[in-house]
Amino acid sequence: MGDLQRFRSGRHRGTNIDADSNTVAITVEVPASRFTTVQAPPDPVSQLSADSVGLKRRAFLETLAPYEAAGGVVARRGKLRLVRREPFVAFLMASRPMPHPAIEQDADARLRAGAERFLASMGVELVAEGSR
Repeated sequence: MGDLQRFRSGRHRGTNIDADSNTVAITVEVPASRFTTVQAPPDPVSQLSADSVGLKRRAFLETLAPYEAAGGVVARRGKLRLVRREPFVAFLMASRPMPHPAIEQDADARLRAGAERFLASMGVELVAEGSR
């Protein structure tokens, strides 16, 4: 009996055909090497896992005093400092300084001017969109 015939008859390894409900159940073997396992971020966060919130150990420890002053809870166990992930990340996002729009515009202008100088040095001239 050929592979196709065995598949149709439901006797192919890893295949079940249910004639009553007109469904086919198939088991597919995939090598484990084809999967990437993603570990959930740790909760709570300590200086040992501070990189999971984008901080170095020292920066994490220095951030704890303002976090506590803002009402955050820091658990202490010897030298270990622990904070809950969600409130700590919310504190970091809220306390992150927002760039001033004028500074952003200046940076964009400097970047554009630098790009134009670089392209000019290669003999390329920028043409404004719609001027062709």
